[in-house]
Amino acid sequence: MAFTDRYMMMLRIFTLLIVASLVWGCSSKPMPEALERLATAEEADDYYLFKADNPISDTCYIYYPGGLVHAEAYAPYTADVAQAGVHTFLLKLTLDMAMMDVDAANDAKQSEFAKANCKNYVLGGHSLGGIGIAMYAETNQDDGLLFISSYAHKEGLIDKHPQPVMLVYGANDLLSTEEEILGARGNLPAEAIYFKIEGGNHAQMGHYGPQNNDGEATISREEQQKILVEKTVEIIQIMSEQ
Repeated sequence: MAFTDRYMMMLRIFTLLIVASLVWGCSSKPMPEALERLATAEEADDYYLFKADNPISDTCYIYYPGGLVHAEAYAPYTADVAQAGVHTFLLKLTLDMAMMDVDAANDAKQSEFAKANCKNYVLGGHSLGGIGIAMYAETNQDDGLLFISSYAHKEGLIDKHPQPVMLVYGANDLLSTEEEILGARGNLPAEAIYFKIEGGNHAQMGHYGPQNNDGEATISREEQQKILVEKTVEIIQIMSEQ
């Protein structure tokens, strides 16, 4: 390889590393109370595992965080799902972007814990994390799907998905609006379940603080999270009955 070719390759690699660092540095950080909830998790290279003390079924939950949001910002939510009786994996995504790590669910599924304790799965994703689960489900049709402030972005991707599908969104969300979510109904199975959290917004689906251009929530983060956990358990139970 000529010196010029080597130089250009090194320059491209260096540029990619700089861009990656800048992107990761822009990710939304978890609120202090979110970090506290990590104490109940077991950490692996690719995920945090929140184990249920009294599991309600052998359906486990795998969660894709929102785009450019650190995984730890969803620790309170995933910890609460585990407290409700569901073994839960919170994925650590490459550069905090689901589209760059679509198959991340496989890291959880291939763990020794999952092999011993999980018969079925529901995949959840917030915002761009929802796009990640839709992309994953295009070729993996065995899992239930929970879109949180999100929807299937592409026609024909999962409109015939054979497992339960649920969408949960906030009435005051201005980043994934009700109009956008309902306008994409044709991209999902006709049997998909839609649930609107009155007074909820986009950012309160996690614990990373306010988000630019989002609507203002008229309920507390705690109330919105409580409803979200209840709906998560609901689709877990639906999946367990399949």
